[in-house]
Amino acid sequence: MTDQHHAMVRAALAVGAHVYCEKPFTRTLAEADDLLALAQHTGRRIAVAHQGRNAPATLLLKRRLDEGVIGELLEIRAHGKQDKRAGGEDLVVLGTPTFDLVRYFAGEPEWCTARILQGGREFTAADVHPATEDIGPIVGDEIDAWFSFPRGVSVHFTSRAKYAAASGPWGMELIGTKGRLRLLNDVHTQVFLSRGGTLSEDGGDPRLGAIGRAPRNLRRRHRSHEHRGEPARGG
Repeated sequence: MTDQHHAMVRAALAVGAHVYCEKPFTRTLAEADDLLALAQHTGRRIAVAHQGRNAPATLLLKRRLDEGVIGELLEIRAHGKQDKRAGGEDLVVLGTPTFDLVRYFAGEPEWCTARILQGGREFTAADVHPATEDIGPIVGDEIDAWFSFPRGVSVHFTSRAKYAAASGPWGMELIGTKGRLRLLNDVHTQVFLSRGGTLSEDGGDPRLGAIGRAPRNLRRRHRSHEHRGEPARGG
């Protein structure tokens, strides 16, 4: 339905309505800029459905992060599902809620650089093609992007099909001076904490334990990745 967002949102703004819209917001930057300009002109607001930041696990993670559960935040390693859509399509479909959470945890980015490969080589304009979902043009089957955030926080996003077996459910790892947190966006959002050892669902902290237990199959998958020493892929 992304292909219909521009017309639908424009019609809603034109009659004076505020808009709550599913992601991806539009198929192109030009469509997005047009809608934002119209919203500013009409004094209306647009909200994109990035509800992940309101999940109980995410809210608790943010509170504990602000309290210093892992010390000073240094780095975030994020990744998509890295399935058959790995690369450009994964970035558009799951990168948008992922980056929304990154901004929630770390603030606004200062700069970004990226490398995009298609079939193991640098992409060209001829490689741009429609996505399998009607979300607009995409390019690349491997993407690595690096972002700089305030206070020296660095962020790495990756989407490569080669990482699918090792990365587990899509999400991110937050690394600090005293430990690390892993947020997994599977059927249920889950948070795992480590202070220098194996990641656990509570990390010895009863308040993190209040997040709740993941489904049994997700716990098995998570522990299997940890046992093999495979990190949440982001670098």
